[in-house]
Amino acid sequence: MLDRAVAGTGDTTPKANPDGGELIPPAVRHAITHALADVAPLTFVTSPAAAIDKQHPNRVRDEGILVTFGPLVGVGDRVQVGIDGFVSGVAAQWLTYAVERTGGRWVVRETTVRGPVA
Repeated sequence: MLDRAVAGTGDTTPKANPDGGELIPPAVRHAITHALADVAPLTFVTSPAAAIDKQHPNRVRDEGILVTFGPLVGVGDRVQVGIDGFVSGVAAQWLTYAVERTGGRWVVRETTVRGPVA
């Protein structure tokens, strides 16, 4: 997972600066890692290039997926967040989720934008 939120995430347009963006605070990174502990190991990387397999430059290393969050849009207990998921040049998806805080937890309520699955 990229350690920063990048503007333009969640849609198919090229990112102006994929290495830019706002750092995800350490406490939030810890909470994400903890929430996904039973799903798969999670490593934060400092740039998209850090996740790429050097022998297969169009693929994420270790058969993983590079997940990038966009900045939160909205206020209060309901926000939207763009997500990019990149596995390889032929396996990627772009989504925007509507997320709501319910009972102290954030829950995905709907997918508001769905990009192509390559």
